[in-house]
Amino acid sequence: MASGIVNFETGTSVRAEELVAHGKIGIGTHTQSANVHCVADAPVVVVEDKVGNSTQSALRILADGGTTHLQSGVDLSSDSKGSFKFQSMLGATTHLSIDGTSSHVGIATASPQDNLHIYSNEAGGTQLKIENANTTGDTRAGLFLQTRSSNIFALQYTPSTETVMFDNKGQGGYAFYQKDSGGTTNHTMQITKDGNVGLSTPNPTNKLHIQWNAGDPTGELVKLTDSTRSLVMGVDSNHPWVGTSSAHDLRLISNNNARIQIKSDGHVHLMGTNQLGIGYSGGAFPGTTSLLNTKAWSQTDDTWEDMWHHEFDANWNLRMAQYHDVGAEVKYGIRQRYNTAEYTPLTFRGNRIGIYNELPNYCFEIGPNGNGTGARVKRPDGRNVGIRLEDQNLTALGGSTRAAGDQYQFIMSAPRPGTTENGLTMFINSANRTVDGGASCCTIRNDDGPMRFGSVSHNTTLTGYRIFTENRKFYPKNISSYYHLTGTISTFNTNYDLQYNVDFKRADDNTQTTVHEGYYLVTAERTDSNPFERAMGYCYLQNGNFASVVTLPSSNASLSFTTVAGSGNPSYTRLRIAGMGNATYPANYQIELIGIGGQAITEGSY
Repeated sequence: MASGIVNFETGTSVRAEELVAHGKIGIGTHTQSANVHCVADAPVVVVEDKVGNSTQSALRILADGGTTHLQSGVDLSSDSKGSFKFQSMLGATTHLSIDGTSSHVGIATASPQDNLHIYSNEAGGTQLKIENANTTGDTRAGLFLQTRSSNIFALQYTPSTETVMFDNKGQGGYAFYQKDSGGTTNHTMQITKDGNVGLSTPNPTNKLHIQWNAGDPTGELVKLTDSTRSLVMGVDSNHPWVGTSSAHDLRLISNNNARIQIKSDGHVHLMGTNQLGIGYSGGAFPGTTSLLNTKAWSQTDDTWEDMWHHEFDANWNLRMAQYHDVGAEVKYGIRQRYNTAEYTPLTFRGNRIGIYNELPNYCFEIGPNGNGTGARVKRPDGRNVGIRLEDQNLTALGGSTRAAGDQYQFIMSAPRPGTTENGLTMFINSANRTVDGGASCCTIRNDDGPMRFGSVSHNTTLTGYRIFTENRKFYPKNISSYYHLTGTISTFNTNYDLQYNVDFKRADDNTQTTVHEGYYLVTAERTDSNPFERAMGYCYLQNGNFASVVTLPSSNASLSFTTVAGSGNPSYTRLRIAGMGNATYPANYQIELIGIGGQAITEGSY
C-alpha cells in the first residue's frame, strides 16, 4: 500500500506509516489493543495549538527507553516551556497545575507561588496527608527534607509509641521565626543540638533560657496557672521577679515541706523550726537553734566586719558588726555612718557596754564623743529627770557597812523625794533624803529658794547674788540684768525703740528701774516659736545714751539692732530693734540687757 494510505481492512501485517482502523485506531499496528494504539521506535504524539503559521502551545507524549515523557512548550522546534493544568471539564476548577516558567507545582490552585503550593478554602480541610497503612513492625509515616547528602530533617509519626518525632540527624538545632505586626521577622525560639531551648535568644545556655531584650514589653514572661492561682515569672525595668498574680501566698518548698511562706499581705514567714541564714554560702549553721543566723566571721582579725547592714544612702546607714581582737576577745557593735563619718554608738565587749566607746573598761562607759551632748534619763511621765545609781551592799566590794535604810549611794531626783515643788536634789549616801541640807545633800531650787551644799548647820548656800559659806557672807560682782516685754506686734518690719530709764525692769524682782551704765549683751526673741525670730548683739550705755550697737551675724535675718535719736528734754539716744512683727503670726517679743562690763557689773560690799 502506498505511503499515507489509510487501510480499513483487516490484515496480518502493516507498515509503520499505515493507519489501520476496525473499531480501534492503530498507528503502526493492526493489532491495536486500545481505542488509539501507536507503535513505533520512540513514538511521539503531538497536540499542537497553531494559529496560521504560529504555534501557540504544544503537547508531546514520548515513550523511549523505558521512560514516558510528557512535554509542554510553545514551540515544537525549540526547548520552550509551557504550563500544565489538570482541570474540570470546562476549566472552572484546577486540580493540579505546573508552571512552565518557574516549575512551581500547585494543588487546587492555578497560580502556584512556590515549589509546591497546596491551596484550600474549606473549613477543617486537610492540606497534606502522608499515610502508611502497613501494620507490621515499627511502621512510620513521615516527611524527609534534605539540602545536602548529610543534612536531613525527618518529621515522622510512629504508632508504636504514638509519638511525633522531629529528627535532624544530629546536624544542628531548630529555629522558629515569626513576623510581627510591623512586618519584621523575629527569631522567636531556638532549640540547640544539645537540647537547650531558647525563647527570644538564638544561643540558649540552659535547658530553658528566656531572654528579655531592651525594648521588649515588661511584665509576665512565664505563667503557671490553674483556674484561680498563678505562679508568674517576669521582668520589670530590667529587674527579674517571681511571684503570684493572684491574692494567694507564695511558698518555697524543699523535700515536700514548706520552708518559707510569703503571705499575700506581704508578711514573710519562716515555717516551723527552720533556721534562716544570712551571709552563709552553704553547709551547716553554727551550733545554734536560733531561727535567724547572720553572716559568719570571715577569719579576718582587727577590723569591723558587718553582720547585717541597712543603708539609707551614701551618708547614712546602720549596721550590726563584729570585731575580733587577736589574743583578746570578740566584741559586737551597732555601727552607723553619719554624714560620711563612722561611729559606733553601742559596743558589747564581754560583760561591758560602751556608749560611743569601742573599748569599755567598766560595766557601762560613755564617751568620749566629740559630737555628744551628755546623757539624760527621763521618768515615764516625761516631765522630770531622775538618775539613780544603786549600791545595795557596799561590804561585798570592801566598803564599810551602811545602815539598812541607806539604799542608794547616789541619787539625782527632780523634785526631791516626797515633795512636789520645782527643784533638783542630789543625795550622796544620804540618811535623810527629804529635807534640804540633809546629810551629804545638795539641793537646787528654782522657786525663789536657795541652792545648798551640806547639812543645815554647816552649809554653803547660793541665793540671789550672794554665796553663804559656813555662816560667813561673800558678795561677788553683781551682774545687772534687765528686760522689756512688748505688746502684740502684728505688722511687718516694725521698728521698736527703748529708752534706758523708762522701758526696762529688773530681771530678779520684776520692778521698773533705770539701767546702769556700762557694756551689755542685748537679745530679742519672740515669746512663741512660729516663725523663729531671734537676734543677739552688744552695746554701750553712757549718760543715758545707747551707743556702739552691733548685731551679731548669728541673728535671724529679719531682726537687727541700731540706735535712734530720742525726743524731749533731756533727749536720750534710744535702742532700736528693727524688723519686728509678722501679720500672719502676731506675737510679743522680749528684749533683754545682760551686763558684761563697766558699771553693768558693779562691785558689791561686805
